[in-house]
Amino acid sequence: MSNTSSEKWLVRSEKNQITGPYAREKLRQMILEGQLGLQDEVCAGNSYWITLNEPEEVRAQLDVIVSPPAKKLDEEDTQTETVHSVSLENFKSQKKESAEIWRCFAFFLVLAILVILMSILSRFKA
Repeated sequence: MSNTSSEKWLVRSEKNQITGPYAREKLRQMILEGQLGLQDEVCAGNSYWITLNEPEEVRAQLDVIVSPPAKKLDEEDTQTETVHSVSLENFKSQKKESAEIWRCFAFFLVLAILVILMSILSRFKA
């Protein structure tokens, strides 16, 4: 994926709300200003979603360093961090399945249009 400034990015919040599209620079600004949380995800165009708690991937795609929010002085570190790992094979498999679903959708859409057109044409013949 190229990191050009013309890319449009989407944001999916931890509440599964999708907003955007945002220009790459606007998204970088939102991250740097703390408007997005570590559980939020971002996606460029038709690419895959990146969780902001994946600092290496965020840095590679957006050239921005994501750091955890600062702890309050009286706050204890009681949470355990869960690391999510997706292998390249899983990613390719998911991308392939997604492409197959879209091909099936397009096929049935064309089929439905043909049925409608045939119905309209049969009325004119009668």
